[in-house]
Amino acid sequence: MEEEYENLERLDRFFDGNLSTESLLAIQHDLEQADFKEDGLFFQAMVEVVKEEGEAKRAKLLEEIDIEKVDTNLRDELLAQSKALETKETEPPQAKIRSLRPMRRILTIAASILIIVVAGIFLYMQNNSSASQLAEENYLSADLPGTMSGGTIAPSDFQAALNAFAVEQDLSVAKSSFEQITTDNPKYAEAQYFLGHINAQNKKFEAAIDNYQAALSSGNLPNYINLDKLNWNLLLAGLGAGEDISVALNQLIENANPPIDKMAKALKEKI
Repeated sequence: MEEEYENLERLDRFFDGNLSTESLLAIQHDLEQADFKEDGLFFQAMVEVVKEEGEAKRAKLLEEIDIEKVDTNLRDELLAQSKALETKETEPPQAKIRSLRPMRRILTIAASILIIVVAGIFLYMQNNSSASQLAEENYLSADLPGTMSGGTIAPSDFQAALNAFAVEQDLSVAKSSFEQITTDNPKYAEAQYFLGHINAQNKKFEAAIDNYQAALSSGNLPNYINLDKLNWNLLLAGLGAGEDISVALNQLIENANPPIDKMAKALKEKI
């Protein structure tokens, strides 16, 4: 193991041009030997692996980020880092003996890519966190039926789920109970409506979208459910899930009744 570390150090110094003439002649001789030459080729291959893997991850990440919505100063810094990396990788080597520099190049490439990936993840999370926070801040609680009593007989599955949701405020039990209500049940649309609210409160925005849309598409919602509020919460779920809600937001501004239209205008100014 000690010999391996010594070889590693010699290779690093060799490819970085930091050897005396005597040491340089010695390592050049060693590089002609099978084992040592294999180490040199290994480090050279590692450079390509790090570069290819890192560049692929960077490209994928940047595709997922809506760069125009990122804070201006942070965006400029990210793009400057990206440009610096591209420039660094296209610079010609200063001397033939320094053209590979495996260990240093591996560390430099990996560090540069890491800066960009980490910065990108930070910006991506910052955008998602901001959207999630706006969705949470503007969420409107569920409408409830005028009576929640099951009478003297045993409550129905829906009533039991509703009781867990509104009275006991046990979202876990309520979610499990509402999920047991199938499409052939007359209360299915209402169950999906409340599941949407549960998932929205739990920040499961994509699931909330599916629930709200299922409730709306059923055409079987009772009158106590305010459709403007339902569409508002559906829009917020889309915002929390990272969707572009601009069209739906403008529609609410034009068509929704007070106070939803005013809330929509206020939200538009924040995003």
